[in-house]
Amino acid sequence: MAFRGKYVPRSIENIFDRIEARNERIDKESFSTELSTTFEVIVYDSSNPEKRNSSVNISEEDSGGLDLSEYVQYSARSVDNHDLLKPDPMSAKSVEEYERLRNIHYQAFFKKASDAQLPQTGDTWSATVVGKNVIILTSKVSDSDFVLSFSRRGGSKDSFNSSNSATQTNNSYSAEQLKGTAPEPNPRSKNSLIVSDTFPFFNIDPTTNRQLLDFIARGEAIKGSYNSANRIWYRTSSGGSFKLNTWPKTDGTEFLIDGKKINESTIARIMDLQSPYGQVRYPTTQPPAALFAVGRYQVIPVTMKDYLLEAGLKKEDIYSDANQDRFALNLIYGSKRPALRKYLLGDPNVTLDRAQTNFAQEWSSVPTPDGTSYYGNEKAGHGNSETRKLLENIRKANMAKMGVN
Repeated sequence: MAFRGKYVPRSIENIFDRIEARNERIDKESFSTELSTTFEVIVYDSSNPEKRNSSVNISEEDSGGLDLSEYVQYSARSVDNHDLLKPDPMSAKSVEEYERLRNIHYQAFFKKASDAQLPQTGDTWSATVVGKNVIILTSKVSDSDFVLSFSRRGGSKDSFNSSNSATQTNNSYSAEQLKGTAPEPNPRSKNSLIVSDTFPFFNIDPTTNRQLLDFIARGEAIKGSYNSANRIWYRTSSGGSFKLNTWPKTDGTEFLIDGKKINESTIARIMDLQSPYGQVRYPTTQPPAALFAVGRYQVIPVTMKDYLLEAGLKKEDIYSDANQDRFALNLIYGSKRPALRKYLLGDPNVTLDRAQTNFAQEWSSVPTPDGTSYYGNEKAGHGNSETRKLLENIRKANMAKMGVN
């Protein structure tokens, strides 16, 4: 979030930090709900034969005491809210990424039988939890309506016939096989919609959520620029007053990283420049080549570090317009702000006031329900009524998209 305003003693800043941490802890405790043990899942088969051995890494406690020797192992992702924060394996751009994303979901088991209708990648099945992160596939609900974006050999039928036979390992995919299979780079997100794969693991309305992103950017970024950046420090020579350098400048000058704009640079390089703030939050002298809040949504160093993986991004990725949108949506719909997420997804138990407070905790330009910034050293950049109306409209649009009344 952007920090603008007058000098505030560090002791006060520390108080705000402790209050925010406490509120986040309360949010996680207050809005944790027990999910059903029987639900529908999307099945993902494995290209790694070792994963077909049902005894691998599954303890008796995790399996609920069930003998899995006659079962075939898959992975599966809940279509309800069980896996809300986990990236969809179908968003993968390579075999390696597919395997990584697939492996963080439920370990799903299907009992072998000669006349069994075998699970295939993308099929929807009913499943029942039997132990920690372990589910049993019970009955097929629907066929797959998508295909992988990269070539595959073998498949679930091969592995079904022999759990340890080589269907296809990660290492045996050739560069030629994968050539041309990855999606094209994301287009610039300057139109009225979020690009199709900006955030594949939330069923949200694209039009109103684009309005939400634009709303945030108006209060945080200079002229809504994806290349907005700032660095912040205390000037000891002026009695400890607060200093903030921001880009773009009034003359249009932008902060360049190795000759590249923010949205042309890798996330790793940006994090390198943010790293001094991980050691000293506000230096007492001007950092010669460091960045604090970065991009259209003014992501600060600790947030960049802690929520990069959850957003489905890697350090090697470019901090492009689309990836900045993706990161911001993760801050809204991910684990960091549960009250905001649940309200926007239609949870009847979350009030607008609670969601707005959560929203204001993430971006200082957003007002709390009383119309002031959550951070007392700053001024909210938006009006209270427009903020509340926007959140209400997005909630309605998301619920309509999900078919919820």
